[in-house]
Amino acid sequence: MSAGSRQGETLEAEPSIASWLAALASQKSASEHTLRAYGRELRRLEAFLATRSETPLSATNASLRAHLASLRAGGLETTSIRRALSAIRAYYRWVLGRDPSRHDPTTGLRGPRCGRPLPFVLTRGEVDLLLALDFGDDFHGIRDRAILETLYSSGCRVSELCRLDLDDVDLDASTLRLRG
Repeated sequence: MSAGSRQGETLEAEPSIASWLAALASQKSASEHTLRAYGRELRRLEAFLATRSETPLSATNASLRAHLASLRAGGLETTSIRRALSAIRAYYRWVLGRDPSRHDPTTGLRGPRCGRPLPFVLTRGEVDLLLALDFGDDFHGIRDRAILETLYSSGCRVSELCRLDLDDVDLDASTLRLRG
């Protein structure tokens, strides 16, 4: 068996996207959905590279960056661009596994950052309903009402409230020192 081949695979001179997808399918290491998505992303890459007279095996880091930029310019969402980059990286890992002497054009490529969704916020009516509840006069009831009042009146996050120490509370000035 030659150095770059895998058991049960024949080593071709130019590993293609189709042969990579076939290898994934035969190994049953990817779902049908993943295979379709990877195939779609790599055909899109192949089409982009063809406009630059390149192939996936001749692609450079700069051409892959240009491809990712074209996806962004085409209006693709950040998550879709990250999925495309994941497929591209997986393909080149396979190529390099078959022929380690090849250059990895994905080295240093970073996908766009995903924005964090806004936190869930209660409506004023929901807060009013909570404040109208009878928490009771025992320790737990007084504590729970103080927690709710503090969250509502300060706008702090639950994690910030959980990190409060007595030193962070100034009763004379009616202030809290919050750390994010």
